[in-house]
Amino acid sequence: MQKHSSLRVTDQLSDLLKNPEPVVALNLMGFWLQEFSPFQSKDAVYWIDGALASLALSLRGKKLQRKPGHVLLRQTIGWLQTSGRINDVLVLGGPPKIPNFEKLAGRSIRHQALPQMNLEEIESFDTGAFASSDIVFLGIASPKQEILAQRIYRNTGAKCFCIGGALNMIEGLETPTPRAINRLGLEWLFRLGHEPKRRIGRFLRTLPGGVRKALLIKIEIMKPPHPDANAKPISSKIDL
Repeated sequence: MQKHSSLRVTDQLSDLLKNPEPVVALNLMGFWLQEFSPFQSKDAVYWIDGALASLALSLRGKKLQRKPGHVLLRQTIGWLQTSGRINDVLVLGGPPKIPNFEKLAGRSIRHQALPQMNLEEIESFDTGAFASSDIVFLGIASPKQEILAQRIYRNTGAKCFCIGGALNMIEGLETPTPRAINRLGLEWLFRLGHEPKRRIGRFLRTLPGGVRKALLIKIEIMKPPHPDANAKPISSKIDL
């Protein structure tokens, strides 16, 4: 089992954007990833996307706002439009067509569909087509999307967002979790109704390790950088 540094978490979109590492959901899968040897927690920044993450923070006397992935996705697209960075967006994986995503973005978006790949194929994926200025939204299942985001980031410096099922929700292929269920922290139970065989199996596989890491791993709430006109930006890829 590998050793990890602390998990860096935030509920501020600006902090997620300023740091160059891939953006990953902190939920049961996010905690389980800390026991998954191909993945390194130092290569990620996290937002709170699940009751387990909220509980883990509460046990440490901390609190951050929980945000569903489809909400984060919409907010990020809005910022990219405002900042003029929407042209840098690339969607990797997800449905064959992404008309609703493009409608939100207000333009056509580069989109590369992906075949079914195993982890060995993910770890050898050719990243030569990516540029450091790219902003990549990955819409494939965990843990493959996190491993691929890590590979893209390490090889090219491109900013990655691991959005998984949020892309299906944007495209109307999966029903977003109702707000009342989100407030109760039962979104994971609601989502088991979509592809139940795959998701129930994954839930049972990740539950022991995910809960163990949620109880034991160090969690660090990210602090905004000290305002200094002479300081270099945290990331040259996305400047706020």
